[in-house]
Amino acid sequence: MANLQSIIRRLATLISRLATVEASCEAAIKQAKGASDQADKLLQENQQLKKSNRVQAAESASGDDIEGLKQRNARLIAELNEKDNELKKMKNDLVAMKTQSEGLHKEYDRLLEEHSVLEKKLERSNGEEKKDK
Repeated sequence: MANLQSIIRRLATLISRLATVEASCEAAIKQAKGASDQADKLLQENQQLKKSNRVQAAESASGDDIEGLKQRNARLIAELNEKDNELKKMKNDLVAMKTQSEGLHKEYDRLLEEHSVLEKKLERSNGEEKKDK
């Protein structure tokens, strides 16, 4: 009887851990998707900045003096570098989240397997108790 109680208690613990892992896994997947979307958005912004910088430089080159163009170019390069750094950070975050998500999936699979084994033990134990009675 004590063995059955410990198996049931272990099953309850595993089910609780399984639910926690599932929630963590879903959260990590959502977070990874958000980071991926943000990285895509930054890529698009980066491309738009490059395109608009070329157009603006071509339009204003005729009216601006060379010193003003140099300052503007330096400012735009700094802005572009900042966006590139943000993009790199987002990509790194995405890779980390994907790795975390894979780890959660492996843990989830392991817990499912352990849960299955314990359920089989419980079924066998219940079957033996019924035979004993």
